[in-house]
Amino acid sequence: MFEKQGGKWVNKVDQRNLASMGSYGVAGERKPVQWGSHAYGLLVNDGWGGYGQFTSFQNLHGFENGSFRHIFNIQLSDTNGASLNPEKYGWDAEWKFGPPAPNGIFDMVVRLKPGNSYPKEPGNRKGVPVQGVYRYDGTVYKHLVKHVSLGPE
Repeated sequence: MFEKQGGKWVNKVDQRNLASMGSYGVAGERKPVQWGSHAYGLLVNDGWGGYGQFTSFQNLHGFENGSFRHIFNIQLSDTNGASLNPEKYGWDAEWKFGPPAPNGIFDMVVRLKPGNSYPKEPGNRKGVPVQGVYRYDGTVYKHLVKHVSLGPE
């Protein structure tokens, strides 16, 4: 990460492991984002596919106290529609930044898209985000009502 100081650009942080993220040697799509009034980071798309199941995730690595830190991980979709399993399921979620909270960090608003079908096995909804507003508490994003977190895993 570079910062402009006068007429020069100065390298403030060099964290090489951010460049090595991805699967099968292919880095996921990344883009810089502003996640608070004065907070910036790198949003990384990731996913997995195998045995007829496909999932997608997004991770935010935010710049805090002079270094990058994993801020959140959210699973955006999961489907087994291409598997041989007779019990098919699939769901999609989306999120966006909301207004800044009192600490200046933007809230996150998570919504499940219509038409979702979930796995019927008991306890197998792991990864499905809870709809609603999440607020950053200085460590992780937590749901304002249910208090579940989108913390790094």
